This record gives sequence, structure tokens and C-alpha cells, in this order.
Amino acid sequence: MRDGARNYFATKEDALLLPYPDQAERSVLVAEAVVTAPDELTPLDAVAHAWRAEVERVDADRDEWPARLSVLADHPSPASRVIAMEAGDQRRMVEAIARRTGLATDDPYPTLVHHVADGAPRACLRHWQQLGGARSLVELMDHAVRSVAGGLPVPPAPKAGPRR
Repeated sequence: MRDGARNYFATKEDALLLPYPDQAERSVLVAEAVVTAPDELTPLDAVAHAWRAEVERVDADRDEWPARLSVLADHPSPASRVIAMEAGDQRRMVEAIARRTGLATDDPYPTLVHHVADGAPRACLRHWQQLGGARSLVELMDHAVRSVAGGLPVPPAPKAGPRR
């Protein structure tokens, strides 16, 4: 973690689990960006658009983030705390999608869009972490969102090498 980063957090575990000291405020801004995204964007694209700056920030910090993600992958106890801490963010996003679509928050569609949209960065972050940040996270996310929006077509299989 960056020098001095721990000074913003109550514990070392909080410094690992909370990417930024202003995480709650950032979550509110991202949810509002979903509501105010250009009208021509689908709800899924509006969520991806709102997350773009956050994904770019993570992508730019290729020294810290793959290591942070590796620790979380290897230690399930802190990862379960992350899930609990994200509950408020998830609620805000579902509410934002509901506002954008004009649907009630208890309609399944806003929750479905959130879960589908949330799966893209989770899958991309895992792959990006396994690559040690060697590829652009932004490009991985763009591809994932296009794939989901396109009905999640099966990608072509890599060409097999000679059989032994």
C-alpha cells in the first residue's frame, strides 16, 4: 500500500479492504452517475459508464491492486468482510438503476442489472490479478460489458497446439 495510506484507516485490515478512505462518498457519486448517464445508454451501459473512472483508477495502480487482490483471494476471512461492507454500495446501485428505469426498487429488474453488471468487474479483476496487471483492466471491462450486452456469446476456442 502507498506510504501513509494506513494513517487513514483504523486497522491494517481496513487499509486492505477499503481501497480509498472516501469509499462511501465515491459509492454515492457512482450511483448518481448511473442516474445521470446519457439517456441513450442501456441500464447496463449506464452502470459500466459510471464505474469507468473507478476502473481506470485501479488500472493505473498496477503495483498495488494485483497484490491487494491476491491477498483477498488467498484469505477468505477478509474477503467476507468486503462482501458485508459492500451491502450499502449494492443497495445504492439498485436504487439508482430503479430510478434510471422508472421501476420500483423491489422489482427484480434493477437487482438483476446490478448483479449482472457487478459480475463483469469481479470476473475481470480476478483475471487481471492472475495476469499481474499485465493487460489493461479498462479493456478487459469494456470487452466483458460488450459480451454481456451481446448475450454472452461463447468466444472462439484458442487454437490447439499439436497433440502429444
